[in-house]
Amino acid sequence: MSDVPDNPLAAAGDGRSANGRFGAGNTFGKGNPFAKRTQAIRAALMEVCEPSRIKAAAEALLAAAESGDRFAFAELLDRTIGRPVAADLLERIEAIEALLEQQNGPEKSNSRS
Repeated sequence: MSDVPDNPLAAAGDGRSANGRFGAGNTFGKGNPFAKRTQAIRAALMEVCEPSRIKAAAEALLAAAESGDRFAFAELLDRTIGRPVAADLLERIEAIEALLEQQNGPEKSNSRS
């Protein structure tokens, strides 16, 4: 007989397979307790949110933004072009890249190209 048990999770006793990951049959990770409720809410919203109604809501948001509602304007921009990135963040990244280039040379610091 082999040394491998019939149920690979039984050997560890913690629901993990031989490689340390949670395996099939793991009873310890019950998952997200709210997943079923969240899915039911999403399903209900998808039933009533037809594309024409979403378009009407987007047009109402645009109209509110055009009339001066700054919160509607901010929401519209957040949903279309995304939230703004802090300007100094880009400067800090460029400074770090320049420092790495000085220390390692351009061929090592720019590994993405």
